[in-house]
Amino acid sequence: MLLKSLKYNVQMIPCCVFDIGRKVFGDINDHLALYVTLNDGTELLCDVGFSRNFLTPLFFKVDCVQFATNGFFRLTKTADGLFIMVERGYLIEKNGDEDFMLPSFPPETKIVDIDPSRIKWTPSYRFSVDFKKQTTKLQDFKDASFHVINSPNCILNHLTICRIEKFQPSFIGAYGIIGNEFVEYFVKNGIETQKHFPLLNKEQNELKNLLNEKFNLCFERNVSLVN
Repeated sequence: MLLKSLKYNVQMIPCCVFDIGRKVFGDINDHLALYVTLNDGTELLCDVGFSRNFLTPLFFKVDCVQFATNGFFRLTKTADGLFIMVERGYLIEKNGDEDFMLPSFPPETKIVDIDPSRIKWTPSYRFSVDFKKQTTKLQDFKDASFHVINSPNCILNHLTICRIEKFQPSFIGAYGIIGNEFVEYFVKNGIETQKHFPLLNKEQNELKNLLNEKFNLCFERNVSLVN
């Protein structure tokens, strides 16, 4: 593992993903996050494979609001005290003429002083509060990988999904293809807006140009979208 080869103290965290459609957590730990401890004792939550989640590591601190380039995030304990939950959120609206500005550059996580009730929160995943007592290896995710590939409840098996995060002076957000739509996600001062554009399989030149321009993907064969 790269971080371990760079002499970081790393521990794997098995996580259970929240199903947004069904509004429930799954029944298997099929996602992997990383708990990283720096030499100065700073504890971080790192994750590189969960689409719309944080682009920069979160501080491993419970019940504080963090802004990680592409939105707000927080770690909270569930009501039963058994799990730590990762949530992402966006400002619901500004209050009056309040000038609320968030750090944009450089790309790094900041703990921000804001009332959490002003943010619309969505669970991403949860993990056991006792994860530090567990010894987790990559081999432990063999069954989870089978579940992700074959489960009818996994969105990855039903739609064409392609997403890339962007962090540029002129554009902070993401580009995505969900089913047969191209979506532009804009994030400004913590508020996300979206623009949706329909895509057609028969318009192969347009589709290939879009994949090349926005996602740096090149295809010679025809591309078929699944909705």
